[in-house]
Amino acid sequence: MNNRNKRSDPDSQLYSAILKLQTVEECYDFFTDLCTFSELKAMEQRFELAKLLKANGYEVASYTGYTFEELLENGTPAQKQLLAALDILVDGEFVLAQRNLDLRFRGSENQRILDVPQSLALGRAVWCTAARWVGERQA
Repeated sequence: MNNRNKRSDPDSQLYSAILKLQTVEECYDFFTDLCTFSELKAMEQRFELAKLLKANGYEVASYTGYTFEELLENGTPAQKQLLAALDILVDGEFVLAQRNLDLRFRGSENQRILDVPQSLALGRAVWCTAARWVGERQA
């Protein structure tokens, strides 16, 4: 979920046009006109994989250099679709000056382990409190 070097203009009229789509048929027509078959299949597959993993009892997590807030405000439709399928998001860029090898699943102090369903429901980042994610690192 990290395309920081490929970020497009969040003020583009493209995103405003997407927000105006009201039905599945309108979305389908819009995206099939805009994207190649391969691009659409790649988006669908990422989402389907996450759903399949969750349906089989797996917890779905992703790492990104973006913050949760950046994804909510400026994320692509594919990023937002994948975000909605996640249980856990480790967000934020790795900052060498804040590196901490004692952190679980994070490389630097600025990175957060977020509970995605709660974060989406509240519209703000909510730290994960599950011991398996934030507990003490095992030696």
